[in-house]
Amino acid sequence: MAYEVSCDFPGGNVCDVVIDDSQSPAVIEFSADPHGGPEALWFCFRVTHSGKSGGDKLTLRLRHYLSLAYTHADMTGSIRPVLRRLDSDWHRLGVGERLDYDDGRIDLQWTVDGPATRSWLEVAFCYPHGPADVQRLVSECGGYWRADTIGVSAGGRPMLRLSNQSGQIGSDRPGVYLLSHQHAGETSGGWALHGLLRGLAESGEKSAVVWAVPIADVDGVVQGDYGKDGYPYDLNRAWGHPPMRHETLVLQHDMRLWAQRCKPTLALDSHSPGACEATGIYCYQHDPVTAPRRHDLVKPWAEAFQQALQPQYAAEDFARVANYKSRWDSPTFTDFAGVELDCAAIAFETSYALAGDLVLTREHYEDIGKRLAGVIAERLG
Repeated sequence: MAYEVSCDFPGGNVCDVVIDDSQSPAVIEFSADPHGGPEALWFCFRVTHSGKSGGDKLTLRLRHYLSLAYTHADMTGSIRPVLRRLDSDWHRLGVGERLDYDDGRIDLQWTVDGPATRSWLEVAFCYPHGPADVQRLVSECGGYWRADTIGVSAGGRPMLRLSNQSGQIGSDRPGVYLLSHQHAGETSGGWALHGLLRGLAESGEKSAVVWAVPIADVDGVVQGDYGKDGYPYDLNRAWGHPPMRHETLVLQHDMRLWAQRCKPTLALDSHSPGACEATGIYCYQHDPVTAPRRHDLVKPWAEAFQQALQPQYAAEDFARVANYKSRWDSPTFTDFAGVELDCAAIAFETSYALAGDLVLTREHYEDIGKRLAGVIAERLG
């Protein structure tokens, strides 16, 4: 068999692989591995060609579309994976060909140029984002961000926090705490925070004490998990007393240290929404009826962010209340920050592929983040 599929690298995920190279183009069927969790979505794998010739057309067929997290039968066009080759960067694939079976199942497939001999191509649900990207950001920002290990994950991996300053005990300087990758596979949210951090560094913002943990679920990111609602406990539903994940315990300790060294002003948690979300970027704020003070703290931030993202990125229904069904009725990051630290706490959702008719690229994600950074610098400067 000329083609081989592997995911033995950081962030790799694939399963149920079937390769048929008896036809032209050859077909590689694959599925997203749930990695023991109730939801599957993230995939990232490598295809190599070991035959005497390569570069022929190749069909990549994503199986079990309806079993992926937060998909809809009438929104298959929202799924736009990314692909890169040995000698090129990631780029977005187009709308996949839909295969409807007589029993109601749906698959999606894309036909691409296969890898040349002794070469490879990689395919992922969205642009991968991981520890190496964070390290590169720190290096490129010319010393603006200091990197410190604040603890370890449940798997013993270091948890990295970036800061622009330590702050001082009892300081009334405004404080901003930033977070992403509570759900490992939410890479568009990771890239949006990446752009926010770069934007703050480029502005030289020093009026606020900014601490950030770009990869909260470092185990999940390295292992290639999707992470949403993952067992034993969704990281973003583990913020109670006591916390139900070791990573959350580490983050709570770190946020309390931050709160002692500034005036907690904004806590922002960067996520990605459902797989088929295409209306644009939006945020979650607290319910004005059940949490009026927390809602009032967030409202001016949400309005400023929406204005900064219009008209290119922002969804018309931008500021929302999270009233969807969750597997855990327990506190989130924004609950902890809003209640215990009494600051504006907001969850930000950057869609994986589309903002209306705009097909999002990694550059768009970073631009989204830089616009958020501009709001923060303007409001706190």
